[in-house]
Amino acid sequence: MARVWAEETKLAHWLRIEVLACEGWARLGRFPQDDLDQIRARAVAPTPERVAQIEEVTHHDVAAFVQAVAEPIGPAGR
Repeated sequence: MARVWAEETKLAHWLRIEVLACEGWARLGRFPQDDLDQIRARAVAPTPERVAQIEEVTHHDVAAFVQAVAEPIGPAGR
């Protein structure tokens, strides 16, 4: 049960939702398919520690999460 409520699990779910949202935006032509391909290939759930570091600056958990996810993706993660 602890794993269900773990911070890592939450971040993995958030990542899945963000990738699905990107798929929808790409389908609507809002950004290039190449960017979606890079997101799919490079996106990994960030560590809770990394999100916490960024959140100290942003003061927003979701903004910190998005920034942490974008880091390994490169320009396509903007």
